[in-house]
Amino acid sequence: MNYSASVVDEVAPAGSKAPPSARVAEAAALGQAEKEARRAESLSLAIAAQSGCIESFESLVGQFEKPLYHFLLTKTRNHHQAEDLLQDTFLITYRKLDRFNPAYPFSSWIFTIANRLAISHYRKQKSWVEEVEFRSEERRVGKECRARWSAY
Repeated sequence: MNYSASVVDEVAPAGSKAPPSARVAEAAALGQAEKEARRAESLSLAIAAQSGCIESFESLVGQFEKPLYHFLLTKTRNHHQAEDLLQDTFLITYRKLDRFNPAYPFSSWIFTIANRLAISHYRKQKSWVEEVEFRSEERRVGKECRARWSAY
C-alpha cells in the first residue's frame, strides 16, 4: 500500500504519538499568529480609546460585539437579556476605560465585566423568583388557616 503522509496522519489513532504533519503545524502557527495580531490590535485600540479616541472604542465594540453576545446568550439563554447585558457591558467598559491595565489582554478584561454582569443579573432574578414563590406560599397558608378557623 502506498499512502501519503498526510492521509496516515489524519487516520492515525488518537493516542498515537506520530508527529503532526507539516500542514497541521503550519495551520496551528498561522492560527497563533492571527490570535496575536488580534490581541495586539485590540490592545492598541484600547490604549487609543483610553486617551479619548471614540473611533477606537467603536472599533473595539465591533470586534467584541458578536463574541460577547454569544457568551452572554449561553449564560442567560434569552436573546433580549443577552442584548441588554451586552449594552451594559459596553457602557461599563467605556466608563471604566481608565482602569484598564494594558499589561493584560483587553479581551480578558471585557469578558470579565460581561461575566460579572451576567452573575449579578442571575442573582437579582433568583431573589425575585424566590420572593414570588414565598408570597404565593404565604397566601396558601393563610387560606388554609382561615378555612380551619371558619370551621369552628
